[in-house]
Amino acid sequence: MAILSDKDIRKRIESNSIEFDPIPNLEEQLGPASLDLRLGKRIRELANRFKGPINPKEKNTIEGSTELTEVRKNFYLQKDDVILAETKELIRMPNNLCANVEGRSSLGRLFLGIHSTAGFVDPGFKGRITLELKNDGNRPVILFPGMRICQIIFKTMNSEVEVGYGSKSNSKYQNDDGPAESKIYKDFE
Repeated sequence: MAILSDKDIRKRIESNSIEFDPIPNLEEQLGPASLDLRLGKRIRELANRFKGPINPKEKNTIEGSTELTEVRKNFYLQKDDVILAETKELIRMPNNLCANVEGRSSLGRLFLGIHSTAGFVDPGFKGRITLELKNDGNRPVILFPGMRICQIIFKTMNSEVEVGYGSKSNSKYQNDDGPAESKIYKDFE
């Protein structure tokens, strides 16, 4: 496995090998070995109306446990708050690349975590990437739709996968358009 350089990322975007909507501004978003992605307008916050445990086997304890909000100008992420957010960019990964999503160091230095566990993008994935944001600092952080929020690092595979993510029956998050709640209950169906 090798990490794509800025030159390789640019070529793949220009040839539509990696597809984006909207197309990134490469002058602003392209780094030496990664591409910055921007924060979308939709976020999911934990709903206060739910009490009791979340049971990964039971859909009714998960679905609706968050509330979807569209942010127009900005929002405050309070100390210890967690939200699900989306990337502005919708991505379509080819079957010969995978990727990791990482936080940007400038935001990490504000104690803003970008994802806790779900930073892998499978070959064949299509959708907006859901981010798990957490403010680990002691002051609120103001976030703005359209700001560069994370970076994606593309990795070449030794060979193209036989079955891409979207072609598998258990592709729970294929074609996500917005921050997606957990669908882990589908593992038990």
